Amino acid sequence: MSSASKTLPTTITIEDAKAAVQKRTEKDVDATLNEGLDTAGQYDSDVRALKIKMLQLEVKKQENDQADQVANREMRQDYALWVFRYLVFYSASVGGLLFISSINDGRFKISDSVLEILVGSTAVSAIGLVLAVTHGLFKGKG
Repeated sequence: MSSASKTLPTTITIEDAKAAVQKRTEKDVDATLNEGLDTAGQYDSDVRALKIKMLQLEVKKQENDQADQVANREMRQDYALWVFRYLVFYSASVGGLLFISSINDGRFKISDSVLEILVGSTAVSAIGLVLAVTHGLFKGKG
């Protein structure tokens, strides 16, 4: 082999060594930064995916809450109708008993204490219904 093809520098200056170290350090820093940026990009992607999932869950919760409110409203309407029918039927029955008792031809006699209890219970039922309705309408939301 010829000596021209195997030329090695015989002297290395301090500046050359510093430049080589700095170049090596810059490459390491660049590699570390790129690695960090890749990790940060993955983190941002994960955060975005979690935020989207949270928003989807919030929408689903709101849809479920709305469906519950609709079902609750329908049940209340049905229940209110049955309570109203009961009160009308009970009041009409008590009114009919009072009317029959007032004819007083001797065939149908109800004692005064029983009539008082029937009339009182009708009043209590009506007042209770009004209280239940107003409590349901004006209850606090908190």
